[in-house]
Amino acid sequence: MRRFLIGSLAALAMCGTAQAADYSVVNVLGTDMPWLWDHDALNVGYQFGTQDGTGPSVFNFADLGIGEGDSYGVLFVGGQVGVFGGPPDVTNKGYDYLSFKNDGLGSSGTVFPSYYMPGDYGMNDTAGVYLASLVGAFADAGGNVISPFSLGRVNDDGSWLIGFSSSLGAGITHVQFGINDDIFADNSGSFSVCIDRGDNACFDAFYGNGGGVPEPATWGLMIAGFGLAGTALRRRRAFAA
Repeated sequence: MRRFLIGSLAALAMCGTAQAADYSVVNVLGTDMPWLWDHDALNVGYQFGTQDGTGPSVFNFADLGIGEGDSYGVLFVGGQVGVFGGPPDVTNKGYDYLSFKNDGLGSSGTVFPSYYMPGDYGMNDTAGVYLASLVGAFADAGGNVISPFSLGRVNDDGSWLIGFSSSLGAGITHVQFGINDDIFADNSGSFSVCIDRGDNACFDAFYGNGGGVPEPATWGLMIAGFGLAGTALRRRRAFAA
C-alpha cells in the first residue's frame, strides 16, 4: 500500500473555502480523502484505501468564532461527483445501485472510510453508506480524527442525510470532508458543504427564499436521532432528504 505524504493541514485548511458573514462554504473535490493517515503516526486506527487522493478539505471552526460547547451546523448544499473515471453523476448519497460500503473490502483490497462510522448511523442490512457518498471527520488541529461521520447516510426509510447541527465536542477544532471510496485518483466533480453557527444560516441561504436546491427537488426537515461515537455532542436536529 502506498503512503500519502502528509503536508501542512494549515495549508489545506485555506483551500476551497468561501466565507460569508454568517457561514462558510467548503468545496470538496471528488478526489478528496476525508482524513489523512500514516502507518506509524497519524490516524493509525483509521487507515483506508490506497491513499492516492487529495485533501481532505478542512474547515477551522474558529474561523466562525465557534469553540467548545458552541452550536454549529453542517449542510450539504450541492454538487456531484463521479468515480471510475466517469463524469460527475451522483449527489452526496453516492451510488445507490451499489452495495453498502460500511463492511467488506474495496477493489484495492482495503476498507472504505465508512468502515469506521459508528453503528448508530443506521448502517445495517437495510441502511448505510454507499460508494462516493459524502463523509468526513471531526478532528483536532493536528488532523487527528476524533470522530468520523457520514453526510450521505441512507436511512431505513430511504431518506438520506444532508445536514445536522449540534454543539462542538471537547478537543474538536476542525471538520474535514472527503468522499467514501478506496481509490481516489480517477474521481471527478465536487461537493459544496456549508458550515454555520447552528442558526440555520446555511439552510436559509441555500434552501430558503428561492435558494438553489439540488436534486431531488423537494427536501424535508426530519427530526431524527443522530449520534457521533467518541464525542460529547448534544444532538439538536438532522436534515434529511
